[in-house]
Amino acid sequence: MAGTRSHPHNVALAAVLAVLAGVFTLLYVAHGKGGAHAAVGRTAPTLVATRDIAVGTPASQALASGAIALRRVALAAVGPDSLANARPLAGEVAIQPVYKGEQIVAARFGPSGAVGYRSELRGADRILQVPGDPDQLLAGTLQDGDHIDVVASVHEGESQTPTVVTVLRNLLVLHAPAAGSSSPSTNDQVSATIELTDAQAQKLFYVMQNGNWSFSIRPAAKGTSSNVSPTTAASIVAGS
Repeated sequence: MAGTRSHPHNVALAAVLAVLAGVFTLLYVAHGKGGAHAAVGRTAPTLVATRDIAVGTPASQALASGAIALRRVALAAVGPDSLANARPLAGEVAIQPVYKGEQIVAARFGPSGAVGYRSELRGADRILQVPGDPDQLLAGTLQDGDHIDVVASVHEGESQTPTVVTVLRNLLVLHAPAAGSSSPSTNDQVSATIELTDAQAQKLFYVMQNGNWSFSIRPAAKGTSSNVSPTTAASIVAGS
């Protein structure tokens, strides 16, 4: 039927448009690839450790010795906190180990007084050295990195009823006492280094001064805590 036949001019126009679309697609893809190759080839100046840097090393010394040097690093590999110049390191020392090949970040450096455990503390975090006998501190069993609860017996109320309660939970052990580390000169006492908050430090110091207490080790993974009431002589007799 005459009404359904395509006009020759329309067919030609459609063919031209198809060719142009193909050309523009090829140009777009080629431009995109060129941009990607250009990005891959780009670099940025970045401070890098050329050898291991020990905790306590002054940044000025590391820079002067070449342990920290400015290098050109592929832009895609530059870390978000990496330093491009040494100005933020002025007067600082390494407070955490820095290893060969690592990019230098300001968080690994700080005041000389921030070396060691202090470098890990934030906000209300505190460190307490806890003395006690080997049984209280689980000497020989407790290990660095364990988490503990503190169980204490204190006296409550006017009648001074002995009451046992878990006063603190899930404290981190930074340094545990070794087996046989006590000596007669210290009344058979050993010590453990514990990380806790300022509020927890008050509770622990109170029971250390006013009650009997002991550490108990929590599970290494997926530890939970029971919703248990304080224990008294009456609760034991009642079987609760």
